[in-house]
Amino acid sequence: MNPLISAASVIAAGLAVGLASIGPGVGQGTAAGQAVEGIARQPEAEGKIRGTWDPMDEDMVSLDPIEFHSEEEPYKDRIDSYQIKTGLTEAIQTGTEMGSPIAEDKRFI
Repeated sequence: MNPLISAASVIAAGLAVGLASIGPGVGQGTAAGQAVEGIARQPEAEGKIRGTWDPMDEDMVSLDPIEFHSEEEPYKDRIDSYQIKTGLTEAIQTGTEMGSPIAEDKRFI
């Protein structure tokens, strides 16, 4: 194959992927901006605009069943300290928002 055609194909593919990824970002930014404007105009409707979080598995807690060993602070101690620091029992919080299941990564570890 002609090297010029190969190079043009690679460039065209890169442009297509790049342009395709811009659209969703613009759409999400527009939606978020309009939500903030709506909340500013009518603060009492914030729950309906942002949606409602209905948590699941709130009693789930991080454990160390395999007694993971680390050269740093022991794993169980790290879990305990992050639970105290964040007030969360688990790094991943699950629930539903507006009927859709969601898993949020709270990144406490």
